Amino acid sequence: MTYRQRESGTKTYQYVYFFCDSDGIILTDGSHTYYYTDQDRNGNQLGNNYSYEQLQKLENMSEDKVEEIAIKRANLLDDLAQAYEDAGLNVTIDRESGEIMLDSAILFAVNESEISADGKAFLKQFIEIYTNIVFNEKYNGFISKILVEGHTDTSGDYEHNVELSKDRADSVMNYCLSDECDVAQYAQQLAEMMLSEGYSCDQPIYDAEGNVDMDASRRVTFRFLINLDA
Repeated sequence: MTYRQRESGTKTYQYVYFFCDSDGIILTDGSHTYYYTDQDRNGNQLGNNYSYEQLQKLENMSEDKVEEIAIKRANLLDDLAQAYEDAGLNVTIDRESGEIMLDSAILFAVNESEISADGKAFLKQFIEIYTNIVFNEKYNGFISKILVEGHTDTSGDYEHNVELSKDRADSVMNYCLSDECDVAQYAQQLAEMMLSEGYSCDQPIYDAEGNVDMDASRRVTFRFLINLDA
């Protein structure tokens, strides 16, 4: 059983989910309960690019509509991956989860949340490419939120890592929204869509042997939420 609290704008969501291995999860906020299995076609196709609040809406969609959204999601991730590869940026995109992972070592010194000079140069290039793709005519309106999420490795004090991961996510988001980044034409859209959150060591990355990959776990990720009403 896991307890979560998530803030979104002026609202705070609290929920509990029970992980049942291959049987999936049971999610409840105290008023509504959702049953969700790993075999569910919708979740498998859309990874983590929708919120738990959207589960019921997703479940009520037709197969054709879900397939249409899944194809567009895949195309967007492919376009982002190709653009970052062409620019020579060290960005890892997990097409299954939908996370775009940035190595914290590029952005920060050890145990720091202030972005380094090299990190700023990297982010400036990263966010310019990101906005040029997600806000172009092909995908404009497809994304409802952009989540900037900080993660640490499993070493150190948990509460300290909560603070560090949140501070790092805040730093990245705020820099991307700053005048130093050349995204003025998208500044208002970004400000309305971007949210930051820190997860401490709750979501580590594992290597092939099942051990925590400490270097990979220290990361900042970008994750978009699909606008299911579009």
